[in-house]
Amino acid sequence: MLARWLHPTALITKSQLVLRDLDILAPMAARGLAKAAISITTLERRIARVMEPRARRAASPA
Repeated sequence: MLARWLHPTALITKSQLVLRDLDILAPMAARGLAKAAISITTLERRIARVMEPRARRAASPA
């Protein structure tokens, strides 16, 4: 609906799930209508689990 009516939006996320909506967000961003920010509390997994126990974890690099 936001894209259809050219309504601007902004997202703040702690998750890589924002990637699933790139097909909607990318064209909006190209028109200056969408922005996304990623919040990173810490890179230490132990601390992250304590501070954000329900946050999804990114896959470990191979």
